[in-house]
Amino acid sequence: MASHAAPAKQMQARIALVNDGDTITVIDMAQKRHIIQMDGIDAPELEQPYGQASKKHLERRLLKKNVVIIWNKTTAEGVKIGKVLLNNGDINQLQIRTGSAWATGAITVNFSGSDKARYAAAQNLAKEKSMGLWRAGNAIPPWDWRKDHQAKPAAAPAKKDEAPPPDNTPLETHTMPQKQ
Repeated sequence: MASHAAPAKQMQARIALVNDGDTITVIDMAQKRHIIQMDGIDAPELEQPYGQASKKHLERRLLKKNVVIIWNKTTAEGVKIGKVLLNNGDINQLQIRTGSAWATGAITVNFSGSDKARYAAAQNLAKEKSMGLWRAGNAIPPWDWRKDHQAKPAAAPAKKDEAPPPDNTPLETHTMPQKQ
């Protein structure tokens, strides 16, 4: 028996806080707070090299802006796993393309069926151009970094010379799904 993904839900919201390079807090039109884990990406932890730069890149792009959140999965803690769109541009993909996050391959909101391939291509481009976290050449994926640092004290803060990518990276846009 084939299982079908739950239909995607969407909301318009304003970015209230950028928690880190792949998690944001938004306020919806009813003034309710929601935590959003960005779908299909994993950014460096804040204590990890390039973690602060990844967060700053997202803050410069999103803080206090109106966005659309599309999700179809919510964790037991109430965190929505979703795609963040700014003017129909895929912010999740932008984080990957600027070298601010890794593509995980696990995508729950997949409009065209090609998001996994688009995210992988964005990561390959960031690597080829040595953008963001790929600049140093020894980037450690956050899932590996977390394993090595679970029971250890917090690492030294990120280097001050880690600059977030420029704000002029264009967004790829796509058509929103039609409500049924």
